[in-house]
Formats: sequence, C-alpha cells, structure tokens
Amino acid sequence: MATPQMALDECDIPMNAVINVLADGTISGRVHRFIFDQGTIQFVSAYPTELTATFTPLGVFGDHLTGQVQIPGNGSTLQLSPNAQNVCVNYQISGDSINTTPAQSVSVGCAPLTIVVDGNGDLSIEDSCIPNGGAITFVGAADVQPPGVTLTFTSNVPGKGSPLGKPLTVKAGKSHSLHAINTDVTVTISTEEFPDGTGGTVKIGSGGGGPIK
Repeated sequence: MATPQMALDECDIPMNAVINVLADGTISGRVHRFIFDQGTIQFVSAYPTELTATFTPLGVFGDHLTGQVQIPGNGSTLQLSPNAQNVCVNYQISGDSINTTPAQSVSVGCAPLTIVVDGNGDLSIEDSCIPNGGAITFVGAADVQPPGVTLTFTSNVPGKGSPLGKPLTVKAGKSHSLHAINTDVTVTISTEEFPDGTGGTVKIGSGGGGPIK
C-alpha cells in the first residue's frame, strides 16, 4: 500500500518483484521494493560467481538463523515468499571481489522497519533504509535499564530539521513507531547516554547528500 509521501515511481506493487544484480555486483534500479503480503521477490544476477543476500531482521526471507539467500552466478533464485506479513526488511549483497552493498529494503504489505535498541545503546541494524513516507519502530530490549536509552536524530540536508522528530527515550519492552516527516535525507541516530553505543544511520528515500547538519 502506498503512503502519501512516496514518490510516484515507488508506488507500483508487483506480485513478484525482480531484483536485478548487475555484472559489477550492484543492484539495478530503485533501492526500495514493495510487494503484497502474498507476493514474492526474485534475484536475477549477471555477476559471474555466487553472491549472498543477507536480510535483517531475521525470519522474513532466507535462512531463519542467518537471513541469507544464495544467488547463483549468472542465474536467478526461485521466487521467494515472505515468512511474515506487514513487515519491512533490509538486505545487503556480498560476494567474491565486491564490497558489501549499501542497505536496500523490501516492504511486505505496509509496515515499519523494526530496530531493537539494547542496554548498551547498540542498534540491531546500524545502517538501514526505508522508503519516502516509511516508518521505523524502535523496540527496547529486555536489558535496557531505567530511565532508558535516548535516541537523537540529525539530518544531512540543511534546512530539513529532524526527519524523525524530537529525541526519543526507548525503555525495556516498549515500542515506538516514528514516521519519516522528510524525504530523501539520511538521518544519523545517536545515543546520548551511551557514547560507546553504535548508533547508526537510516537512509530515507534517496538519502539526499551533503554533510550531516
């Protein structure tokens, strides 16, 4: 289901979304793919050797322990059905002689991307992406101690403000869903009380450009 802030070229939802891997190991076309709950995805690769797509969170596509899908060299996977509905997942491609690609996303139905925050201020997905008009749900792990972990959000595009709103305090067992109020920006997520926490970034749409402001 399309949301009001999605770009028009992101709104078509096929029953089988074909993800083309080019001969250099990069992904062709859009960063975000949308399918219905009953839809499928399929990798078609022009890379000469086998590649691995790794999905997070686990349990939607690929091996249930690793989230991995093997992509044959110069070949294609079967059509892959999701093991969950109304969920957003990220994936990255890796293989011989290529660096791991930037995060891409697949939205199954209409749902936010879930990121778990642990008691050390670490994020379960450090570098993620969501479509324009997408959302993120931050969930506090069981080891988060009072008063919680505070997340702050800064944009890389001058004048866009905070694309995910005001700072958010995540507590154990609690979830908080935030809608992206800006498009085509990259957001840096920082953990104020835990300077050693990983924090991370989330790319919204194209991610925009320029230094973090």
